[in-house]
Amino acid sequence: MKRISIILTSIVTALSSFALTSTTGTITTPKGSSIEVVYYIESSSEKSSLNDVSNTYITENFPNVTIIAEASYTYNCHGYAWSKSEGGNTCWINYRNSSSGENLSKFWTDGSYNTIAETYALKIHYPSGDHSAIRTYQYPGKYVSKWGAYHLVVHDPGYGPYTNMSNRNYYRTGRKSGLISCSNGQGTIGVGDSYTYWNRTFSAGSGNTFKWIIWDPKGNDAIENGKANISITYNKNEATISFNNTGIYEIYLYVYDFTGYQTGEYWCEAIVIDE
Repeated sequence: MKRISIILTSIVTALSSFALTSTTGTITTPKGSSIEVVYYIESSSEKSSLNDVSNTYITENFPNVTIIAEASYTYNCHGYAWSKSEGGNTCWINYRNSSSGENLSKFWTDGSYNTIAETYALKIHYPSGDHSAIRTYQYPGKYVSKWGAYHLVVHDPGYGPYTNMSNRNYYRTGRKSGLISCSNGQGTIGVGDSYTYWNRTFSAGSGNTFKWIIWDPKGNDAIENGKANISITYNKNEATISFNNTGIYEIYLYVYDFTGYQTGEYWCEAIVIDE
């Protein structure tokens, strides 16, 4: 308890000392629930002073972390984990809103994020320490989190200034699904004709892997038995496909993230005729 008290006391003192200008706003969860956020405005001198304090605290007390971004009053751990890291607003999110009502927990209570095993987790919440972190493919076995207004750091899951960091809850969004597009539309195609198929919901970056499967009319792998040919492009979410036999084929594209979890499943049907 002592370690988290030190960092929180330092942050509160700094906030009070500078009397930062702030406004309250809202963002939404992926399912559309409103989350109250605070936008702090900091000057260059305020940020510089904060970075000095943060750097001293972290290097003296937690030398085994890796600092990857500057200290800033403009966002905290929850703001980073649940908004900024997803490309959302840079903001400060408190666990409860200004009316002491549910706030942060809406991300998982409204179904936007589901409870999952640690192996497949992307978001981590520390209920005992009011802290959040994320997992990314760049730092295997590590978490990334912002320590209040202090620096954004990479750290071991149980290493940091928060109470009972072994008590963790794990979350991630659910699997996405949809259709594969074809450069020939969804009409019939001739034997031997090549067309491009794609679904660009996920890119080849961020540790994603892709698996293309084509099933022939009998439910067998059409690539293995020579009824279909496939050339996958460098970005993996696009392929050139042709067929050597007539019939109705099902094309699937499966996407997996760096944890091995299947994040996407996409499908289309190819009707191949002898022109």
